[in-house]
Amino acid sequence: MITKTPLKFEKVTSPSMDKTESLPLLHGEIADVYPYHHIIAPGDKINLKGDERIYHILFLIEGAASVSTASGTYFMDEKGMFVDESGLDVEICSGPGARFFEIEKHMTDVDVETKKKYTSQQLRHILMMQSLIVTLASLQ
Repeated sequence: MITKTPLKFEKVTSPSMDKTESLPLLHGEIADVYPYHHIIAPGDKINLKGDERIYHILFLIEGAASVSTASGTYFMDEKGMFVDESGLDVEICSGPGARFFEIEKHMTDVDVETKKKYTSQQLRHILMMQSLIVTLASLQ
């Protein structure tokens, strides 16, 4: 029998995009997953430190921004999704201001072994699907 433990919802007001900040959301609710709400003021930027055992999965939910890693720069507006290559630093530069939902996925030892079996592109697709499943599950 599967028992669902209800999530502990936090009341989060939607701050304006006047200042850049990163707000942790529901940390500890899902093992190895750390969600954040990033607000990036117009013309400002944030940096996410690269780590071989961490993936940053980003969902643009408002505004426009560029997302840069050592492998390239990607421009996003309206809605979009980005999955980094683990180990690479990520820089997010806002144009008119932006809001991102981030899922910071910490890899387990099993994930590290699985990673060896797939190409970077295949792994990004797997992580995108896992992220969507985690996001949808948290909404129920």
